[in-house]
Amino acid sequence: MDQQIRQAVDILLSATNDQALKQQAFDFIGNLKTSDDGWEHCLTLLNRNEPLPDELKFFAIQVVQEKLTTQLTQDQLVKIKEYLISYLKLNLSSQPVAVPFLRNALAKALGLLFCRTYTSFYPEFLKDFLSMIKTGSGFNDLATDYYLRVLLFVHSEIGDHLIIKEKETAEISNQLKDAIRALDVVNLTTSWKQILTHYTQTQIADTELQQTIIENTITVVGNYISWIEINLILDEEYLRLLFQFFNSSIPAHVITTASAFVEIMAKKMPAVKKLELLNLLNLTPLISNVNTNNFDVLMALAKLTNALGCESVRVLDTASVDELRNEAFKTSAFQQVLGVFPLMFKFLENEFDDISVEVFPFIQDFLLFLKKNITNDEIDFSTLNNAQIVSALYEKIIIKMKYDEDDDGEDDDDVEIFNEVRSRLVAFQNSIFVLDESLSLRIITNCINESLFNHIDDSNKDWRTTELGLFELSQFSDILKNNIMNLPKTMLNTSGPYEAFHEMLCKLVDNSEKILVNHPLIQLLFFELVVKHSIFFTNSAIQVEGIDKLQVLLKVLKIFVSNFGVFCTLDKVKLRSWFLFLRFIRLTKPKIDDYILEELIRNLLPLLEIKVNGFTGPVKPDYESSTELLNAVDGNNFEHQAYLFESVGLLISLVNGDKSSDKLRMLELVLQPLFADLEKCINAGGNKGNLLISVEAYHCLVAIGTILNGYELSPGEGSQIMPLLEQISQVVLITLENFVDDKIVRGATRFAVIRIFLLLIKINEFGSTDKALSDKAGALLEAILQKFISLMMVNFDKASFTEMSEFINFISQISHYCFNYPSVYQMLDSLLTPFFEKIFLVLKERGSTATQEDIRDLFSVRMTIAGFVIYMCNNHLASLYLTTANKALLTTLINTLLNYCIEGIDIEVTTDVGIQLVKQSLAALTALIGKLGSGIINDPLDLCHKIDGGSGSRSAFEQVNDVLINNSIILVFEIAFKHKLRDSQQVQQVKSIAMELTRLLRAIVYIGYIIPPSRSESKKKKVVNDPAPNGVYESNQMMVQQLHGYLTSQMGFPVEMANEFVQNLLVPNESTFGNYFARLIVQSRT
Repeated sequence: MDQQIRQAVDILLSATNDQALKQQAFDFIGNLKTSDDGWEHCLTLLNRNEPLPDELKFFAIQVVQEKLTTQLTQDQLVKIKEYLISYLKLNLSSQPVAVPFLRNALAKALGLLFCRTYTSFYPEFLKDFLSMIKTGSGFNDLATDYYLRVLLFVHSEIGDHLIIKEKETAEISNQLKDAIRALDVVNLTTSWKQILTHYTQTQIADTELQQTIIENTITVVGNYISWIEINLILDEEYLRLLFQFFNSSIPAHVITTASAFVEIMAKKMPAVKKLELLNLLNLTPLISNVNTNNFDVLMALAKLTNALGCESVRVLDTASVDELRNEAFKTSAFQQVLGVFPLMFKFLENEFDDISVEVFPFIQDFLLFLKKNITNDEIDFSTLNNAQIVSALYEKIIIKMKYDEDDDGEDDDDVEIFNEVRSRLVAFQNSIFVLDESLSLRIITNCINESLFNHIDDSNKDWRTTELGLFELSQFSDILKNNIMNLPKTMLNTSGPYEAFHEMLCKLVDNSEKILVNHPLIQLLFFELVVKHSIFFTNSAIQVEGIDKLQVLLKVLKIFVSNFGVFCTLDKVKLRSWFLFLRFIRLTKPKIDDYILEELIRNLLPLLEIKVNGFTGPVKPDYESSTELLNAVDGNNFEHQAYLFESVGLLISLVNGDKSSDKLRMLELVLQPLFADLEKCINAGGNKGNLLISVEAYHCLVAIGTILNGYELSPGEGSQIMPLLEQISQVVLITLENFVDDKIVRGATRFAVIRIFLLLIKINEFGSTDKALSDKAGALLEAILQKFISLMMVNFDKASFTEMSEFINFISQISHYCFNYPSVYQMLDSLLTPFFEKIFLVLKERGSTATQEDIRDLFSVRMTIAGFVIYMCNNHLASLYLTTANKALLTTLINTLLNYCIEGIDIEVTTDVGIQLVKQSLAALTALIGKLGSGIINDPLDLCHKIDGGSGSRSAFEQVNDVLINNSIILVFEIAFKHKLRDSQQVQQVKSIAMELTRLLRAIVYIGYIIPPSRSESKKKKVVNDPAPNGVYESNQMMVQQLHGYLTSQMGFPVEMANEFVQNLLVPNESTFGNYFARLIVQSRT
């Protein structure tokens, strides 16, 4: 067996490519670990006095470790103990010394053995170990090393409060700690002192081992202090040793001792005792006297300073009122806190942010303590909360917010890291504002003035100074916006701080040529700032003395449309400024002269050129997604360019409404290049699979749609813009005809058509008094939709699941606007059946071969279908389901929704998607019952009443009871009691489905009557008076009896239980029955 173990380990560690051989070795080792006697073979192997490879030893020890975490008899534990102690003694007598990872492995095994045996049959464990480490007046170095490593592991198992343990494990840990405190704690603490004394006075040959022993001993002291009596290590000799190591020239000693002091100070005790401890340690001068540039040492000292500060604040925070009234106590506590400040400032100012952030918790605790006691009239905390301390802290915080000299601010990762530091500093800044508003205002305005305005003509000013000023100006604005100073809301915009901010904002814009420098951080900060405060330009109540806001606005626009902004050569600035420019235009809608608007538009024209030249290939014939293709071609730049197209559309619409001809001229100026590009695309290949041409066509179509999206139509413009919209629609649809096989072009066309559609709807709204204009808009709209839909249906069987969902949603959007277009209603009437027949056929073909990766997309289409049914009902178009053309479709839709519910509950993968499909399908069935449950149109607002001249005549749905009502009742109980919902362990899932089932049943029993509104509906619609007469809701007794009969005859409910079920269902509050039904479902499991 020994030889087999050796061979298996050798094979796994070898570089052999024989995977079968490696698998055999892996299986052998796995079986060895789980076998009853594998650990014995490993211990036997270890105890043979013969050389073994380190890797083999490590594996053998690991097997023993794993065995010690399983259920073992006392006999087995005794055997393991004997073998492990024997192996330890073998290690102590052999040379060379085992490598650290092997010593750690053996120490872990011994530590696990300790945890399993100390309170059961081997309480002498530690005493035996101590006897091994002592050699007369000295120590066995290697035994001492193992002793300390074992203690470190034991603490990690039973004493580390950072490790969350199960209740049973925590109880065992507490028993072990109690036993150690009762039997061995004095021996332990005495041994640590003796070890430290010995190894500081005696130089051994292995200096590395000596240093490791010292460091591990100090670490043990720090670890164990949290659960042993602190007085055992706070005698004079112990402290002398610790202070000696803290003042050592060896960095590792300083770091380890600093960590131990942190643990000592963290020891839980009353405030008075903690203050005595801090005074006894008196660490402030010790930390101050350490002179080093070692990063790790400085990090440890910063952590120690932070702990000292936090504990000092905690003394005050946890002290009783009586203790705080004691002048000696309070004075001493204040001195402890204030004594930390010079050290805290030192580390806060450190060039390394990693060191600075270590003292942030102390700053946070200090400021939080002052905020909590800001209205404390019983105790005077002015010694801490005074202008000198607070202002010094604030000024240091501001200095820390400035970029370092060696940071150019251009590395995105470094900027992100620094922004995280800044965000924490900003929180401190806000806290100081709460503590002392006037002092904070003075400091922040001084910083802004000094950084931005006091040296305007200094051509050598560092960009970092300007960036700091802009950053603080932005933070000042946030402080005002969030009303951190708690100013009266009615006075916000006219308050002194707001006026000061607006003055500085105007001054910044007015002197922008001298202040702003071309650095990405400054550029983006400026644009973010003016966008954030766009209300300054639009709110007439906000005025700055001596300032013409229109001129400030014009200057901001000029800065935007310059090399500093949208024409910047740096992509990071350029692309972001395109978006911010659109935001600024949207928010301000500047009322400026038409010639300035035209100049702005013409200046932007060079940026509107469509370029498809970023493709580095190779050109793949079939990309996995449209996004993949578009990113491959232009690196997503067009997504940003679209902001400019929308900006231009918006700017054109801002031209004086009386000058429609000027608007049209500028629209044509922007659109004609896009038309020309599309013509080139068609001539260059049309529908022949050239991906680059397809992408260019896509960009042009989206650009056209985006321009129209930005354009805000004004009353009276309809007749002038109609010819242009007709031209645009022709260009768009001709492009689709030539690229109808191209997925991304189909998507872009849909986007453009929707934008044309919405503008035509707007023209119709504005033209409500102009029947000729309204009819013309309606005719154009119908023509565009019919052409577009017919083209899209040509290759619909090739559409992806996502594209199907998007197209169904497109039809839903159309239906929303049908009320003023009877012709569109008729178009939908003729479209629905062939449309859904094609969808169902495609889903059937693809669903049978769908992979698990396709399931989510497939279910998404099904959810969209259910959503479409809901949308049509909610938009008063349910009558379309009862037309001659669509009545057969209605039955198909109902059966489809019923199947979706069952499939969604039963699906094994993507359960969340399945549950969502069930809920959506149930909601669709509920909507159909609400509108068609009586077999005729039960919606006085349905469009059919308008189209039929008020008669609302439609053929009845004769099979409504068999197809819709009865099947829905059966479905409810199939889902609730016969499918996986019954077995679901997720209570919330059961409740959510139960609520949808509740709504479906309520819709049935209230067919033809008013359904009591749910609590959420009442809130949403602000229902004041109950819609039912006298607050009594009548139900459909025929449906109630049908449901009652099903419960007794098909579900086997006793009559009393069926009565209770129906009575609960008819309670007005739907959640009452929903909770009752959910409990019934859960109870049915048993």
